[in-house]
Amino acid sequence: MRIVTQIAAVVICCSFLAIRALGQQTPYLEKTVSVRQSTLSYAELFKQLSTQTGVVFSYTNFDDSRKVTVQYNRKPLRVVLNEVLNEGNCTYKMKGKYVILTCKPVPKKVAENNDVMVNGYVYSAVDSTLMPQTSVYLKQYRQSAITNEYGYFSLSFPKSSDVLSISVAKENFEDTTVVILSKKRNTIVIYLQPKAPPTKITIDDAVVIEHQPNVDTLPVASMDTLPEQPFSFWDRFRNRQSNLRNISDTFFTNYSFSFVPPLSTNHLLAINTVNRYSFNAIAGFSHGVDVMEIGGVVNLDYGNVQYMQLAGVANVVSGNVKGVQMGGILNTVGGNTDGVQMAGIVNLVGKDVHKIQAAGIGNVVLGNVYGIQAAGIYNFNWKRTEGIQLAGIANYTRSFYGIQAAGIVNTVLKKSEGMQLAGIINAADSLEGMQVAGITNVASYVKGLQLSGILNVAKRVDGTQVGFINVADTVSGVPIGFLSFVRKGYHKIELSTDENLLNTVSFRTGVNRFHNIFTASTQFIPNNRIWSAGYGIGTTFKLSNRLNLDIDATGQQLQVAGNNSFDYNLLSKFYVGVEWQFARKISLAAGPTLNWLNSDVNGDDFLLIEEQLTVPSFYRNEGAAFVNQLWVGGKVAIRFL
Repeated sequence: MRIVTQIAAVVICCSFLAIRALGQQTPYLEKTVSVRQSTLSYAELFKQLSTQTGVVFSYTNFDDSRKVTVQYNRKPLRVVLNEVLNEGNCTYKMKGKYVILTCKPVPKKVAENNDVMVNGYVYSAVDSTLMPQTSVYLKQYRQSAITNEYGYFSLSFPKSSDVLSISVAKENFEDTTVVILSKKRNTIVIYLQPKAPPTKITIDDAVVIEHQPNVDTLPVASMDTLPEQPFSFWDRFRNRQSNLRNISDTFFTNYSFSFVPPLSTNHLLAINTVNRYSFNAIAGFSHGVDVMEIGGVVNLDYGNVQYMQLAGVANVVSGNVKGVQMGGILNTVGGNTDGVQMAGIVNLVGKDVHKIQAAGIGNVVLGNVYGIQAAGIYNFNWKRTEGIQLAGIANYTRSFYGIQAAGIVNTVLKKSEGMQLAGIINAADSLEGMQVAGITNVASYVKGLQLSGILNVAKRVDGTQVGFINVADTVSGVPIGFLSFVRKGYHKIELSTDENLLNTVSFRTGVNRFHNIFTASTQFIPNNRIWSAGYGIGTTFKLSNRLNLDIDATGQQLQVAGNNSFDYNLLSKFYVGVEWQFARKISLAAGPTLNWLNSDVNGDDFLLIEEQLTVPSFYRNEGAAFVNQLWVGGKVAIRFL
């Protein structure tokens, strides 16, 4: 059983190899033949050709006794048949291994109206190797053919043409022109010379001169015509388009009509042709547009476009666009845009944008933006933005000058000059102007105003921070908020007591000109002691190296220990005092206070709090609900940090 299995495996393997070999077999017409110079009858010649290639000739009404003088050395069978059957009105076709000859008279008028077929092979002049993917084209008729894997091509042209000029082009080879004078069927063999590589001449081991022979024959690359492509799509597209790689000539037409490539009035040379007006039912290729292009689905241009381009789905341009470009879904431009660019979903630009760019979802620009950029969701600019950048969710750019507004996030990687507005977050490396966010602003350097509903964060601030919380390393202006923390600013811990023996610990943070004060107080007495929590603001003026003047305004809610009910008893203090720095990070402070107590007269704590106040008030006003009292007191304190 094992032997049978092995034999079956061998048979199956051999069958697969045989099928693969048959699939890769060289076509009969591409097999090469050799015939020594001699005069033979057609029957004798066919016999030699059959022996060398395996084909079988089948014909009627053909005189195979006629003589023909031939000489071939490793020529494809196709070339031999085209030459030996050139005389008379005989044609052939392949059916399997059979070569079927047909000869019949054709009326002269009909023959004159027929096109003349030109076919042939293209070889390398260096080693006679076949040249696949070579462009063979007729400029005057916009006809083109690409040689197959055996270097073979076939073209047709009207008999009305007096002189036929066939151009042959291959990447890295010299362009070649062949002139056809005969109105008969022609089989030609063309040899291409490779372009000479540049030679370097070194003089005194210092000066290097690069010399390129035949420089006049080389295509001149223009940055305006073919800018550097930012998207790999164009590299893949060029690799698939043999005419684009091979042909350095650019053709021009006034009008072009296309259904889908290559069903176009420019045929296979559409990608090498610049059109003034281009109309594409579904899709179209071109080398550029000078006035207007309209496409039902897609416009694809390997070059520049001006002044209007409209597409139902997408416009894809490798070069620059000047004027109006509108795509139902997508616009992609490898170079610059100058004018109005609008897309239903996304705009992609490889270089700079001038004037207006708008998209339903997003704009992506790998260069600079000068003008207005608006998107339903996001804008992404790799370099600088000057103008207005608007997005429903996010804006991103490296540097910015103007107005940047987003529903959620604005991000500037480097410098922002102007106004940054975001519903949630603004982020910039450095900011000169105004940064406004509903929740958070983040910047390394701020020169101007940083305003947020919750948090401002910066390393250095030359201006003003306004937010619920402000955090910075250095501030030369003023941070204004509920809590401002400046690492190289003003922050002190204070222990103090006042005229009512209310002992307080405070944290003072911010800058000298404006700081926040958080307080907690208690009385050290056995029964019914008062405690409080409070908040205030202050400012400090420097009088000398060791002496400062403080002005504070604080408020604190007084409660009686042990009473779980909350009764309104607000004690507000206005303090003016001096601070003496007698040691490093240690100072003493003292000064008078003006006190105002506003209490709920019906509260449980009211009478107990009044009993604890040791200083009588100089003003007391008792209403139906509240009691207001004023008195003068004082505070002494010691500060650290």
